[in-house]
Amino acid sequence: MEVLVKKVSDNINPLFLKDFKKILLMQIAYQVLLFALFYFFPPFIKIKPVLYFNYSSYFFIFLSSAITIKYTIANRVIIYLFALQFLYYSFIPITLYIPNIYLLHIILTYSFLLLVPFYLFFYSITPNAEKTQKPLILTLILIILTVTMTYSNINVFSNISLLDNKEYWESLNKLNLNSYYLVLICLSFLLFVWFTYNQGHYLLSEFLPAILAVHTLLIINEIYQLFNYTHLITNYIDGQYFNAVINIGFIIIWLFRLHYVSNPDSKKMEHFVLNYDMLSGYVEKPHNELWDAILIKLGKQKLIFGSLLLFVIICIPLVLIGDISFFSRFNIIVMLFFLVSVMIYAIVYTQRKWFNHIGFLIKENKK
Repeated sequence: MEVLVKKVSDNINPLFLKDFKKILLMQIAYQVLLFALFYFFPPFIKIKPVLYFNYSSYFFIFLSSAITIKYTIANRVIIYLFALQFLYYSFIPITLYIPNIYLLHIILTYSFLLLVPFYLFFYSITPNAEKTQKPLILTLILIILTVTMTYSNINVFSNISLLDNKEYWESLNKLNLNSYYLVLICLSFLLFVWFTYNQGHYLLSEFLPAILAVHTLLIINEIYQLFNYTHLITNYIDGQYFNAVINIGFIIIWLFRLHYVSNPDSKKMEHFVLNYDMLSGYVEKPHNELWDAILIKLGKQKLIFGSLLLFVIICIPLVLIGDISFFSRFNIIVMLFFLVSVMIYAIVYTQRKWFNHIGFLIKENKK
């Protein structure tokens, strides 16, 4: 165990520690401001602990993704889009004080979900996509058209506090039904993106497939929640517990990616992604990362046992906290299990793809 700790500590990048300290300082400042805002100026919507956690998580995810940009060589636009999405989400508490933009805020929240799937759709079918702005321009045009047509029957600037009971529920029902259709469209694009990625038409930078997997889970969760609402099942707070699990997954993977891209050795991998079509994988991937050190030292059996133990430990508080039904608790645990599964699959699949391309170039050292 001591050897493992020493090996892991030796593999921790000093730049990562420096950036991580910056993230913590900015996160603390955000927490102080958010707490002061809710304490001295209570919004018109009651804030529960799980909501507070999610608002805080959005800002942490934004910081973790934004700081990786300065190190990122490949897929910079995707990182920008993720950072932009969670930057908006981190300012959601402000919208809780302005009733006349509440509907607009909901529409924008779902619109930001389209950024990465739509961009990757055009990225996967556009030659030399990394070197042009064409996929981004097409993404913005398609999002504007899709959102405009989807919500054309809603007055987005309605002040919900001035609507009578009938008008309020009619507006809310239209909003959620249209959002349900919009997120279904988003999932359709994501399925195409995953299909083309699995076919090897393009390659994403390290840990981005895992981040995209969690993003896919976020989309599926939104469909599940909106489907429930359209069938008169109100479980908004229960859904926030699902989102909390997803946000934890985002935070973990973004920190792993920050550690990866802040390592100078990652430049080789990043340049490979940039020139994937030309090189076709004939470049060896660096293998001195923190993630590699942990996997090698633990071994397969210890890793599986440790993962199961960690999964059980995380599930225990999920069974006890919150005033939610057993059905919702069970679904949270299932979603957590699925979250871990898709994260591992995305990471392992990327490693396997690398080996398929460069395996014949890797030779064992003969003593």
